Amino acid sequence: MKLALKVAGKYFLSKKRNLFINIISAITVIVIALATIAFIVLLSVFNGLEALMRSQYNILNPELKISPAKGKFFVYDEKIKQKIASVAGIKVVSEAIEDDAVFRYKDRQMVGKIKGVTNNFAELGGIAKQVRAGEFRLYEGDYARAVVGLGVFQMLTMNMADDVLEIWYPNRKQKISMTEKDIRKLALLPSGVFEVEYEHDGKYIIVPIEFTEELMQYQHNERSYLEIAVKDKKLIPTIQKELQKVLGSDFLVQNQEEQQYEILRAIRIEKLVTRIALSFVFLIACFNIFFLLSMIVIEKRKDIAVWQVLGAEKGFIQKIFIWQGLMIALTGGIIGLILGYLLCFLQEKYGFVKMNITSTIVDAYPVRMDWLDFVFTFFTIVVCTWIVAWFPAKNALKTDLRENL
Repeated sequence: MKLALKVAGKYFLSKKRNLFINIISAITVIVIALATIAFIVLLSVFNGLEALMRSQYNILNPELKISPAKGKFFVYDEKIKQKIASVAGIKVVSEAIEDDAVFRYKDRQMVGKIKGVTNNFAELGGIAKQVRAGEFRLYEGDYARAVVGLGVFQMLTMNMADDVLEIWYPNRKQKISMTEKDIRKLALLPSGVFEVEYEHDGKYIIVPIEFTEELMQYQHNERSYLEIAVKDKKLIPTIQKELQKVLGSDFLVQNQEEQQYEILRAIRIEKLVTRIALSFVFLIACFNIFFLLSMIVIEKRKDIAVWQVLGAEKGFIQKIFIWQGLMIALTGGIIGLILGYLLCFLQEKYGFVKMNITSTIVDAYPVRMDWLDFVFTFFTIVVCTWIVAWFPAKNALKTDLRENL
């Protein structure tokens, strides 16, 4: 094997007598390098998008969320409170009521989501720290206030403390007959504007939970879900298991990953499809190696004949050309890995490739390099090259001794 590798290295480094083979060899290295760069850059962009979505939704979602397994609400009674209190490591338990409603401001209206929260909601961090105008305040004296998402604020062309924001909600105690009495209406002033990402702040307003109880005719202890912050994030898996155990199958206890499962799953599926597509592209690029090795076999017919006369085994001759194919591919691959790393590093640091979309969270394409992507790319190079190099290496054994000696 060492001798086959040594011979392959000599063939690889030596200048070919046929200029066309030298040109094809250079083109092959360039094509594989470009394919490798595309591999690394695209996978790193998907990693960046996943990290960006994760960070943004971690602001929106609590560390743990308790919601009913069935239905829109549950009764948050003393029994449930005691079960939750029995689990060590919990820092904050904030109650919430959430549903769709119509927002009306002057002559404009839209459908969005109203979220009623308790006074300790700000202790969760998250949205309460993302206020861009005004302040996060649920009450001013005895009067309820709303913290409005930036998208809602812009959609309704609102002004701070200029006019009241009306909230319309169907009357739960009446059968819907599309008359005025079927709609409950309450009004309040905005106290602040929060901004996270458009899909969320484009439809949400946050109000006191007492306001939603009155608007939606909920009982004092009826809740949509509970949001929990823990004392030590390392204990989240343990606390989640304990909560699920004490609350039973009637409740779902979700961590941040599970709360944003659909978004992350979509990104991961897209990344997987991209990997498969790029693997096929890379396999096609490796066909240059097939034609190149076929020409090298023709050029080296006399050498092959000499090796056979000297008693070289068939496997030895095959390994020479397989190793040569791998050397060509790995030369392009290593160049591509280095250039791909440099491009991602520069994009991560300077963000020179812009998204050119006004409603995005970041201006430039996010990237995050993962060493597993580099390993996967390297492994793909080796496998694809071995597949395409095997056939011309096998054809080398068909060299006619009488014609080439």
